[in-house]
Amino acid sequence: MNKIVINDDYKIFDNLANFARKEKHIGPVGFVRVFETKAEEKKLHYEGSNLVVGQGRYFVAQKIFNVSDGLTDYRNYVISHFAVGAGGASVTGDNVVLLGPHICDTHLYRPISLSSTHNEPGNFDNSALPNEQKPIFNSMGAVKPINEVSLMMEEFEDGGVSCSYKTKVKCECIVAAGEPPVLAINGYVPISEAGLYLVSGNSVKMFAHVCFPPKYKELESILTIDWYILC
Repeated sequence: MNKIVINDDYKIFDNLANFARKEKHIGPVGFVRVFETKAEEKKLHYEGSNLVVGQGRYFVAQKIFNVSDGLTDYRNYVISHFAVGAGGASVTGDNVVLLGPHICDTHLYRPISLSSTHNEPGNFDNSALPNEQKPIFNSMGAVKPINEVSLMMEEFEDGGVSCSYKTKVKCECIVAAGEPPVLAINGYVPISEAGLYLVSGNSVKMFAHVCFPPKYKELESILTIDWYILC
């Protein structure tokens, strides 16, 4: 089946490449677009750059040369999962303050359980929450597989020679209708952060983290996160 790539995807990677060159970023860089689909209408809620955390850069450094320093070996891990949380921003009236991300992050600040097969590595302490919120804000089953990963072409021209390589990755991450499954029929949950994860068996490690203004997801709506990584 042929894939159709919309022009917006190419524009995002072009802007991301220019941003990376201008800011002299080290390692892979990323960009996130968050959409909500409700009653078959898809709306863009947020777009902005993510942070590949220190642990994620450590993974890349080992992976590209297949070498480990003997402390933590990430070479068998694969970026294959994601999670969302409610700890990425504080809201006072109309004022929104993003609380991260930070280079030393290794987990979400307030993960939301999606009843998946992998737990978020932060082991969030929800003991102070009301009983009806404890099943929702929970590390258990919070990390679920990425829906689809696509490699996309990047065009280069240098020294009078043109070439093209697939150095752009697009991850489609979906919090589906009916998620989180413990949410009440008329309830909603604020989502203000997301993470990409390295997974090997049952071991889960954060690769990248992004925080954004809260999007209040209802049970019947769909949240789609298009997560772009430029290598």
